[in-house]
Amino acid sequence: MASDQYAEICDQLYTQIMRRLENCYKDGTRVGRFAPIGTAQEVLKPEILYMFFRSLQLPQIETYDLNLELNTLVRRPKGLSSLPAKREPLVSIFVDPVTPDKILSAQACFFPVVICSKDQDRIESLERECLPYLEQELRGKGAFGTVYHVKIAKGHFFFRNLRSANSDPIDIACKDFQSSEDIELEVMQQILSCKQTCANIAEIYGSLEIGSAGYSIFMPLAIEDLRAHMKDDTRPRPSATKRTDIILGAAGVAGGLKFLHKGIDMPLGGKLVCYHMHLKLDNILIFLDKIDDNGKRKPHYIWKISDFGMSRIRYQDDNEVEWQGTYLAPESLLPSKSMKTASDVWSLGFIISVLFTYLAEGTDG
Repeated sequence: MASDQYAEICDQLYTQIMRRLENCYKDGTRVGRFAPIGTAQEVLKPEILYMFFRSLQLPQIETYDLNLELNTLVRRPKGLSSLPAKREPLVSIFVDPVTPDKILSAQACFFPVVICSKDQDRIESLERECLPYLEQELRGKGAFGTVYHVKIAKGHFFFRNLRSANSDPIDIACKDFQSSEDIELEVMQQILSCKQTCANIAEIYGSLEIGSAGYSIFMPLAIEDLRAHMKDDTRPRPSATKRTDIILGAAGVAGGLKFLHKGIDMPLGGKLVCYHMHLKLDNILIFLDKIDDNGKRKPHYIWKISDFGMSRIRYQDDNEVEWQGTYLAPESLLPSKSMKTASDVWSLGFIISVLFTYLAEGTDG
């Protein structure tokens, strides 16, 4: 029977762990809690572990149970090669059937994912591991996925290029897909693997596949999309400064399309051509950047092409599959025609016509 000291230490450990749990909020409602990375190191200090093991009163443990525990430590049961654990190895360790169920129902909150930049991570299910989101707020929903603003807990976003994790909570965008067969991740990985880069193409930090339920891609958090940016301006006409920003932004989008169309050098040779096929106001994201101005850094807006869910990439000049959409060129609706770079240019021209109407007449135009 456990001593009073054993019960006291267990209560102390429980209290220390509960104090360190982070709350997870989705659209303002608390949906769960998780133990952030480093919790075990902070709580299970050597002196605490020493007191804990002394309180177990090992001489009173039956020989059979002691041999079982020693066997567990020396010869790890088959299937317990990594955590989080599955039911079978837990049943082989614990004699009673209740303890494995308790562990399985609670272990997810102790295994929040660490998202690695430039990596494709995978977990089996959210019943075994949890997401390291402090906050999750819906930003938009479309035909190809749902976009959230998420705040990642300290230490749970690993920057591979810096070889370090975030020292403070970090705000990023997360796009959730129901099927892992969506093409956007594949397209972006191909583009980002190329030698050249373009400031006007939205970056992808990494991705997370969740069993067969779907996957998420993580991106820098934009201020808003171009449509919302224009609607938010209630003035009859944009100011001179904003008109300049819009013209420069449109030029940046044109540069982004040129980057996709001209053929991007691949790491192993050859060129890659990308047809976006879904260019519209909603898929142009606005970010706050900083540029040098006589040795000083000043705020600057930069427009980036995003949402590659309908895009196609080609290593040679192939026919494109036809797609429908408000901003698509008329030839894209004809089965006898092929999708070429001119189709994206048509969409860009449509966007520019909307922009110049906005410049002349404001939101009323």
